[in-house]
Amino acid sequence: MISGVTNIKSSFRRVDEITRVLAKYGLADWVGDITPGFVRRRFLTPDGTPVKDLPFEVRVRLAMTELGTTAIKLGQMMSTRADMVGPELATELAQLQADVPADGPDAVRATITAELGQPPEQIFAAFDYTPLASASIGQVHLAQLPDGVNVVVKVQHAGIEQKVRGDLSLLNSVAQLAENNSKEIAFYRPTDTIDEFKRSLLRELDFQTELNNILVFDRNFAKDPKVKFPVAYPEYSSRRVLTMERLSGYSIANTARMKADGVDMGAFAQLFANTMMTMIFRDGFYHADPHPGNVFVLPGGQLGMLDLGKVGRVDEDTRDDFINIVTAFLTKDVAGLTDELLQMCETPPDLNQTSYRADVADFIGEFGDTAEGKLDIGAAFGSMFAIIRKHHLGVPRASICCCWSLFKQKAPHADSILISISRRPSNALAQT
Repeated sequence: MISGVTNIKSSFRRVDEITRVLAKYGLADWVGDITPGFVRRRFLTPDGTPVKDLPFEVRVRLAMTELGTTAIKLGQMMSTRADMVGPELATELAQLQADVPADGPDAVRATITAELGQPPEQIFAAFDYTPLASASIGQVHLAQLPDGVNVVVKVQHAGIEQKVRGDLSLLNSVAQLAENNSKEIAFYRPTDTIDEFKRSLLRELDFQTELNNILVFDRNFAKDPKVKFPVAYPEYSSRRVLTMERLSGYSIANTARMKADGVDMGAFAQLFANTMMTMIFRDGFYHADPHPGNVFVLPGGQLGMLDLGKVGRVDEDTRDDFINIVTAFLTKDVAGLTDELLQMCETPPDLNQTSYRADVADFIGEFGDTAEGKLDIGAAFGSMFAIIRKHHLGVPRASICCCWSLFKQKAPHADSILISISRRPSNALAQT
């Protein structure tokens, strides 16, 4: 009984916190209407910028950042759903990153001891309690194995799972309420989206999932010397602790260092795009969070990929659908692209076929004549998603991830890669 009362109080506090943050960023009209204007004008972002001066998409991103782990993870997931939130908001949400306060040494020591049966100083030859980084779910520490191998140890934040589960319960209630009271929102099945999000996030909270993902990626790319994944150490890992090889490189966000090191940035972008394509079209198993902080330049121009807790899976039918769509687009086949999209998507009963086909024809007319090497992939997909949203076509999420997460950064040479894909039979892709 006492536990139930505590949970109710905790939920009310969290609802109050969420409402206040939404009001601060002008995202809760029911609160904003009763908040004095002179107060709203005083709301500032962490860097001192007046909230009222920011675009809507930026305010959404900042609000999610302030609300913490669950909201950040939800925003990152929605960044792959341009069909639902639109390309502008999807692009903004793709920038979501968490930089949360680190747990202290006592909490870290307690977690490792509870998970691995002994304190860090008895397990590792050396362990640095000062974290390298602290993200939404956990923090990373440098350590050394008894045999002298340098590793990093990812330790889950204390209490994070309980907080996430509480937020997920609230999200589910909000999604159900929205679905029951809005036909427009109901079309996008928010309860299904939250259920999928819940499964994904709870898998991320179990570090054994990431360990298994690393083993799969390592096996899939065992014969590719250009791509490197960290070696995982199961004997030093558990549900809340993950020990991995420390990769000696740096993030692709450090473009100044790439230039100083003489890295061919175009070739590296090509390597990254090819690697993602291989994951999707050959393996049907891909890194679903490849933001710059998770993509490293390693010695010799090798590509390193980190933070592998979030993955996507694509079945053969979805891969074939995507290839057929790309082929129809590149061959300017209006009828083919129209039919392929309808075949892949759920079609509303009131679809205006004439208007829909006209929009597809305009899309091909705008982008189909672009010379190879100059196609703006991000803009092209953005325009296609605008058609999907306008006509309420229901797109399988795996398809969206394949398209949007790969090309939202407008990677160099992505158009030529698409062309090469369209010229290869899908069964050949699966066998390479």
